[in-house]
Amino acid sequence: MDLSVIRRKLDQRNTLHYFTAQQFVDDVLLMFRNCATFNYPDSEVANAGRNLEVFFLSKLREVFPSQAFPTQTQDRTNRNSLAWLNRKRRDYHRKKKRGHFLDF
Repeated sequence: MDLSVIRRKLDQRNTLHYFTAQQFVDDVLLMFRNCATFNYPDSEVANAGRNLEVFFLSKLREVFPSQAFPTQTQDRTNRNSLAWLNRKRRDYHRKKKRGHFLDF
């Protein structure tokens, strides 16, 4: 899930458009979960996702003050259980050894 998919689904001419606000909120929260899951915790993308999530949830509470939505800490509990999130970047970006195919 990403912002381009969400944008397309906001268009009522699209057959897969949102019918309820909850569907929209679910997709946006899924996007934030994916952002945290598939990016390194200290990456620029992950930081931007966290900042946007804080902003989104604050605006969501302003628009729907009587509804309860998942908090960041409730949602992040499952994310922290993924072992690869705790590994360092260097573990995933090791330089590959080059083969010397033209050695004579």
